[in-house]
Amino acid sequence: MKQIKYLLIIITIVLVGCDRIQHKEPKRMYTGYILDQGRGRVIKIKIDSVTSLNNLIPKLTTNYELYPTYRGWYIGYNDLMYSIAIHGDSAINLLVDFYHQTKSYNAKIATLQTLHLIGINCQIEHEKQFESFSNLNARKALFQILSEDDSLQSKVMMLLSRRALASDIPLLMDIMKSSKSDCWGISCGLLRYKLKNIPIAQKVPVEIWEKKTRLKFTKETPDNIRLNKVFENIKTRYSSCIFVEDTLLHYNFEPEIDYSGNQRMYTKNEIRISQLCDYSVPFFLEYYGSNFQYYCKDDKLYFCSARTSKRLWLEWWKSQTQSYKDSLRNNNETIGTYNNRGEKESNKM
Repeated sequence: MKQIKYLLIIITIVLVGCDRIQHKEPKRMYTGYILDQGRGRVIKIKIDSVTSLNNLIPKLTTNYELYPTYRGWYIGYNDLMYSIAIHGDSAINLLVDFYHQTKSYNAKIATLQTLHLIGINCQIEHEKQFESFSNLNARKALFQILSEDDSLQSKVMMLLSRRALASDIPLLMDIMKSSKSDCWGISCGLLRYKLKNIPIAQKVPVEIWEKKTRLKFTKETPDNIRLNKVFENIKTRYSSCIFVEDTLLHYNFEPEIDYSGNQRMYTKNEIRISQLCDYSVPFFLEYYGSNFQYYCKDDKLYFCSARTSKRLWLEWWKSQTQSYKDSLRNNNETIGTYNNRGEKESNKM
């Protein structure tokens, strides 16, 4: 009898453990969601519990604007996004199909944000260094889109890297390897993951970090021409310690972007090397970075294109041991936080 009793206890423990591992969608709520805008201000989300998913999702074409959060990296998901996201897994495939069908850029972005809202089970966790993102089916859908569409890589990576999982790394490397694009969005996003001996964005010698360049521009000077000229000046002035890839002298730079679509370019006449380095990498969760990168070798600084950055990442991945790759592939633990690159001075040697 004792043996049977112990066996029943063991079986119960195993079943409970399995139950915890399986993904369970939270109970669907139709009221009670709020959007915290800080300083005691909240927006009560209005859920449409009547309209079907097939009719709700196409409305993202016109109803895509986010609520203002006034709180940096928080995403102001709107009522429609919540009304779709409360359906959980039932909405995922329909959203992916809609993403590929719609020609609206804004609708595509709204679709990605709605998938992310499903991923966090409609629960915004304030004051944490990363979000739960416990619905791995929604995460899988974002990876599917990332592998099928090069055009919005940075937007998808902005959402995935809000919680940087170890298991992301092999998937991202597979996508980079098969993609014909320069994958700047992935290269930049990888900096939010805590990885050892990364091939770009290493610490910069302090004597180089503090150098600066000054050029006279007018207010009408386009941002791309401004940065082209800045790199041309650096290439000439600091050729002994800073190397600039020729590509950057005639380059279409991507402006830093945040989750609300705001852009930031350095428009001052004086630009420090430290500003250029910081500009090219993620900064907290407000800004994502740009499509050029830097790396250090033999105490010298190199500025390079996204194409070169992609090559460096793939070479780094190829040099890793198979056991390390396998350990990442089967690990859903968080290996990064929003402020991996948050301390600007940490890049100095």
